[in-house]
Amino acid sequence: MNVQNRPEYAVLLSTLSPSAQLRYFKEHGQPFPLVSEKPASAKAYKPLDHFSAAEREEIRQEMETLARWQEYRRQPGRTAELDAEFVELLRQEDPGRAVSVKTLYRKKKALEENDLAGLVDGRGKARKGRSSIDETVWQAFLSFYLDLREPKAKECYEATIQYVRRHYPALVDGIPTYSTFVRHIEKDVPYAVQQLGREGKKALRDRCAPYVRRIYDNMENVFVRDLLPVDERFDMNMHILSFAPGGCHPFVETHVQEHGAYLYEGEGLYLLNDDWVPVKAEDFIWMGAYCKQCCYGVGLTRLSYIYSKDCHRDAEI
Repeated sequence: MNVQNRPEYAVLLSTLSPSAQLRYFKEHGQPFPLVSEKPASAKAYKPLDHFSAAEREEIRQEMETLARWQEYRRQPGRTAELDAEFVELLRQEDPGRAVSVKTLYRKKKALEENDLAGLVDGRGKARKGRSSIDETVWQAFLSFYLDLREPKAKECYEATIQYVRRHYPALVDGIPTYSTFVRHIEKDVPYAVQQLGREGKKALRDRCAPYVRRIYDNMENVFVRDLLPVDERFDMNMHILSFAPGGCHPFVETHVQEHGAYLYEGEGLYLLNDDWVPVKAEDFIWMGAYCKQCCYGVGLTRLSYIYSKDCHRDAEI
């Protein structure tokens, strides 16, 4: 009890909030005791010599890939499109490689933090569970994943298990782990399909339409954009053609039309009849009818040019 015969309560200062403690010390003219916080220790990562020879080689290759990626992104163009193109190039170089834009960013972060283990795939070691997905299960998963509501992959995985348990109970035990589905998304679902299925037609046009890979004549490292419709309503073609570093025509071409090409980025060699002519950005080429021609991209960035030629003008005989 105090002098006024009223009850008093003793409360430990340490149980009060920091602001209440500060107010107490100010009112009583005492310095606020600073508590020295122990700095969080940086996470320790394995040094390079702790990895096997095979893992060190994998780390070297991943570092080289990241360096190539950063160099590729320096060329003109939208970052998202350049990233998608680079991933496509990697898949062409190694069709069995599971790679995506997300994977590149994850490994870039690991390298920046000196986390060399983050560059090692680790899937060559003994793995738990299965790595293959039954086609019925995979199609069920895609029906959930390719949705404009953009559900998370984990939610789609759980929904797939419930669906298979209800409709195909014999397949439940064979469903692999969630990480296996993530790898298959990166490897087997093209970027353009993900854009269309999860974000709609506008996203597909904005992010993928500028460079659509040709699938004929084995031009696997050449990208093209049609600037005019290619149907018979138009008697002229306008295209942008881009060659990845090292990309080229699969054979020497010749056309009945005269046509021109303006190079706006990169450098390369252009075959004109029997001469290989060095070309670079801001060069213009005019080719006569039946001129033999072929293009080969050199350097570290893509070679791109816009070209025109007439079409659908052949008279019936």
